[in-house]
Amino acid sequence: MALTEILPAIGILLTPWQPRHEVLIGVFITLSSAFWLWINARNKNLKVWMLFINGAFYFAYIIASISFSG
Repeated sequence: MALTEILPAIGILLTPWQPRHEVLIGVFITLSSAFWLWINARNKNLKVWMLFINGAFYFAYIIASISFSG
């Protein structure tokens, strides 16, 4: 179990973290998607189409990352 945590920790320590647009958009999309699923799961109202909405969020992230990096 500890071995699976060591390699990501090394990667995090050796990566320069800078608040760029695509990173902040990714954080926002991830948190909003998780909140969306959490609210619906908490209300016992989670449907399959709601997972497709999360897929649309991540597709929007890909589009935003490509447009900001170019």
